[in-house]
Parts: sequence; C-alpha cells; structure tokens
Amino acid sequence: MRVWTALFALACSVVLAGCGTNTSTITLSRTTTLVERVATPAGAILMPRRDGELVYRPSVIALSDTAALTNVRWSTFGKQRAVGRGTYYLNACEPTCATAPRDEVAAEIDLAKPARCRGYLAYTTITIEGRG
Repeated sequence: MRVWTALFALACSVVLAGCGTNTSTITLSRTTTLVERVATPAGAILMPRRDGELVYRPSVIALSDTAALTNVRWSTFGKQRAVGRGTYYLNACEPTCATAPRDEVAAEIDLAKPARCRGYLAYTTITIEGRG
C-alpha cells in the first residue's frame, strides 16, 4: 500500500509541475542529466521543460526521451514572443533505423503566449518548423 501511495504522490507532483501540460512522464530508472544554468534577469519570461522546471534561454530543448533540439540560439527571448534556431537529427530508417545515417536538420523555434505559472511568466506554446 505504501508503494502505491508513494507512486500516486509522485504522479500528482509531476502533473502539477507542468503548468498546463496535458501529459506527464514518470521515469523510475536513474539517469544523470547535465543541466545548463543561466542567470535569469528579474521579470524574465521562462520556458517550462518536459520535467516541469522553468528555465531561461535553454540551449537544449528535449522533445521526447530520445529526441532534442540542440545548439539552440535565441535571436529574441523574454518578450511576448521568443524566436530561435536549433538543430535536431533526422533518421530516414533506410535500410533500417539502426544502420541509416542521421542527418542534422535546422529548425526554427517560436515560443508564444506567456501566462502565469507558479508565480512566474512562462511561454505556453512552442512551434517548431523544420524538415521531417
């Protein structure tokens, strides 16, 4: 009974951390992630990560457990709209996903619609445009 209570409490905390996200992911394995810390100016508009943490000007944006936008550079950030560019890897899976070469693809990133999230302003929508 205690295990289910602990898992239920963990699930609730993950859902509440997302500020309006409709999905949550619980990973029970242990992993190590290097997180870049950037000084945040007062009144900054932040971006929620997949784990619910609010971050400022991320250089990596996780899209799933296996895909991410990397080398993200922002031309504007902290206004009603943030605009940036990043790269991701695209695999055509020919002849198989394991043996196919991966292509590095450029992507345009657009964050918009800031709203209150746990006492801070955070972008609520992300639009990513790129091949694939």
